[in-house]
Amino acid sequence: MSPLNQRRWQNFKKNRRGFYSAWIFLVLFGVSLCTEFIANDKPIVFTYKGDLYVPMLFTYTDKELGGELETEAWYTDPFTTHEIESNGWVLWPPIRYSHNTINWSLNNVPAPPDSEHLLGTDGGGTDLVAKLLYGFRLSVLFGLCLTALSSCIGIFAGALQGYFGGLVDLIGQRFVEVWTGLPVLFILIILANIFEPNVLWLLATLVAFSWMTLVGVVRAEFLRARNFEFVKAANALAECHRRSSNVFAVHLDWFDHCTHQSGLSRFRSTDRFAFIRPIVGKCKGKFAGTLDWVCRVYDVGCHVDPFDFHWRGGARRFGSSTCDRSWRNKSIGSHTTVAAASRWCGQKQLSMTYQQNPLHGITVVALEQAVAAPVATCKLADAGARVIKLERESGDFARHYDTTANGQSAYFAWSNRNKESLTVDIKNPDDVALIKRILSRSDVYIQNLAVGAAAKVGLDSLELRKAYPRLITCDISGYGEEGEYADMKAYDLLVQSEVGLVSISGPPGEYGRVGVSVVDISTGINAALAINEAIVARNHTGEGRSIKLSLFDVMADWMSVPLLQHEGYGEGPHRIGLAHPSITPYGGFVSSDGVTIVISVQNDREWKSFTENVLRRPELAEDPEYLDNPTRLAKRDEVDGMVAEFFAKCSRKELERLLKKARIAYGVVNEMPDFVRHPHLRRVTVESETGKISMPAHPDAMRDLATSQPRLPQIGEHSEAIREEFSK
Repeated sequence: MSPLNQRRWQNFKKNRRGFYSAWIFLVLFGVSLCTEFIANDKPIVFTYKGDLYVPMLFTYTDKELGGELETEAWYTDPFTTHEIESNGWVLWPPIRYSHNTINWSLNNVPAPPDSEHLLGTDGGGTDLVAKLLYGFRLSVLFGLCLTALSSCIGIFAGALQGYFGGLVDLIGQRFVEVWTGLPVLFILIILANIFEPNVLWLLATLVAFSWMTLVGVVRAEFLRARNFEFVKAANALAECHRRSSNVFAVHLDWFDHCTHQSGLSRFRSTDRFAFIRPIVGKCKGKFAGTLDWVCRVYDVGCHVDPFDFHWRGGARRFGSSTCDRSWRNKSIGSHTTVAAASRWCGQKQLSMTYQQNPLHGITVVALEQAVAAPVATCKLADAGARVIKLERESGDFARHYDTTANGQSAYFAWSNRNKESLTVDIKNPDDVALIKRILSRSDVYIQNLAVGAAAKVGLDSLELRKAYPRLITCDISGYGEEGEYADMKAYDLLVQSEVGLVSISGPPGEYGRVGVSVVDISTGINAALAINEAIVARNHTGEGRSIKLSLFDVMADWMSVPLLQHEGYGEGPHRIGLAHPSITPYGGFVSSDGVTIVISVQNDREWKSFTENVLRRPELAEDPEYLDNPTRLAKRDEVDGMVAEFFAKCSRKELERLLKKARIAYGVVNEMPDFVRHPHLRRVTVESETGKISMPAHPDAMRDLATSQPRLPQIGEHSEAIREEFSK
């Protein structure tokens, strides 16, 4: 079972009512499948005059069992029963009645329950337990058959409409509308008077009017898939060839010639874009917008990133660094071959890779240190991007913050998995030239050095954008690149202080730092988001863009609500500890056993439930002094005092029971040992040179980082390979 399905199964098991109901149903259905062995008027097996008989599987005549008739034996006949038992042995089902067996010995029907008929009989003298077993099986099988047949027809019809679209879709939609509008009950009444009703007749009739449910969903999915990039690319390649196959062949020859002369085994984004442009340029009008799609599919079809795909004699295989020119030139004469190649590559490889790694094929060059930029590039690496981390010979100084993560720095271990480390000296012109060669074949450049430091060595983002128009650049600074604070050093706590975050955090009294590097982390997340936006925009425009972020601007955005409150009230907000400046009761209260429980009463409906089901003082909900949040806020001390007094009399377990019953949101203040043991803490293992490091998993529960075997790079671990790759 895949990790995804394992998580789904675990989530289903947590729903105990559904889980046990499913098992009960499966057991009952399994039992019903063996109904003939439980309730039947035929023996399961018997011997007669030395021969073995199995009436469940074979039909025996009355004459074979000592009678005189050639018809099937009637096993409920006393003569037949006596004959069998006198000349052998017999094994009967627990209930010796089938669903249609009439007990002729009954004086009154329906009969009440007794030892022979556990649930009694119906008005016809048939056993109710037998009818229940056979009826349950028939009902379930009928429902399964109806669902399966309706689904198959609905999926087929929806797929047909969505795949072909156009006139087929239009006719299909009109037919579904007309068919859905038919009076089903009226038709059933008419048909029942023409044909003799039975199970198959009823099944066919219901299938005919129940398949429309899935049509719309499947049709929408197919229509959505028609807009996927690899589908458009396949269509564009095929159409381009139909209109201009000669131009395509000429450029393929040119591409082969360049590859052969230069000895290059790869063309990065800019080179590929330049190669495909004249081909798409010949495709006129509506195909001009497919430039990036064709680039991406051509990457797959001609052995370049993202898959190093190789064609040889029509066979498909991975891992080659050369093209078989003769086969491609021979096959290019058929647009069907090109379309089929692109479809195969797109559907089989792009789909599988991009679902788990949506940034596969994107190369990021990171001149980074500390936390903010590494957090951004770590998120990009988690999404499948290739991140080349540029480090000084001594490494990123964040490597040496501490050794708490199995010998590694905790910050470095958290924000640098799945990166490649290249050691460079940015004051060395040769190393700067190497970096520019890498950037010429890359997609993203991110740096968070001091303002102006990168520009001094020739790595200014604006100049790089001019040289490489498709390059996306991201500069992270403390306070921006202009203004009186531009040259100031900026670290997390300093910016927390400058934006006033520490002035509104924690309890009254001495200032305190927010417990994690919230400034660096939020800036890194914003940088990753902006880079992803720029990648999407480039897919449409073909151009990169410049991104400028500062720690101060990011946290200023986060401080919008306190700023608006201060300007609106003319003061505050003040530090009030585990409480909310705008809502009450909303904060931490201590139980009788010393546990701090944080509650949140967000609206008047919850306040009413809280007073009735938790505080057990329903009159408070109607009291004008506590009627709504503004009035409660004006009496915060009184409201919080009432809650604190009540909580102090109850244990944690009792309070949790009351809060759940009242559907009031709550949480318990955990210490770090509690967090380590938290039942919802998912983990991922990261490899490092000092051993394995266990840390919280990716926030997206559907993302499985473990499949990519995340690891931390050693200082300069990839230097030799990267220098060789970009030596020319």
